[in-house]
Formats: sequence, C-alpha cells, structure tokens
Amino acid sequence: MKKTRKQYSSDEDRVILEQIDLYPDNKLEAFRRASDILPNRTFSSISVRYYNYLFENRNDFNTSVGSINGFTRDRKNSPVKSGETFKRKETLAPVIVVMQQMLSLGSKEREAIINFLQSIK
Repeated sequence: MKKTRKQYSSDEDRVILEQIDLYPDNKLEAFRRASDILPNRTFSSISVRYYNYLFENRNDFNTSVGSINGFTRDRKNSPVKSGETFKRKETLAPVIVVMQQMLSLGSKEREAIINFLQSIK
C-alpha cells in the first residue's frame, strides 16, 4: 500500500521554525525536537522541509568563528538553546578566548577596541 504525502501546514512550519530559533547552533537537535512535537512528521521529512523550503526564506547561517550566542563545543551533538553557551574551557586557543570575550562586549566597546587595533600599525 502506497503512502500519500500530506502537505505541511503553516502551523507545522511555525513549529519547525520555533525549534530552529531555540537551537540556532544545532539544527539536528531542532529537527529532533520538532519531530517529537509533530507526531506525523519524521526527523528526515522535517529536515528536507527546512532545507528545501523554509531555509530559503530565512537569514540563517553558521559561522566558523562564533555567533552572538558565543561558542559551542560540538554543534551536531550538543543541544544548546538560544542564549545559552558552554562554560569556557581554559584549553581553548587564546585567540578563541579573546574572540569570546569580544562577542560578550557591547557594540560601543567592540568598536573602541577595533579602532584601537586598527590604529596600531
């Protein structure tokens, strides 16, 4: 017996996007949690829906340096909610520690530091 595909509703799309907003550094965790909330949708179908349709309409991207939420150890396997960060490890490279501290500053403080560093030549 062939299964028929049911189109995603706007409510289902909203649930997926809410989970992405809760776990911006960990899409896999967001897809897993969305599949728990949406019992008729699989992890795989949610992932396909996000990347083939919903992602195009968002300004979502990952950075290799960090985000406004700070740095995370392992994006794929560690669920990190928006606004949470892992405790800083002293084993991190000194440049990463400096960047982490820079990201925690306000925009005026960051601008002052950047201007100072640019003035040194």
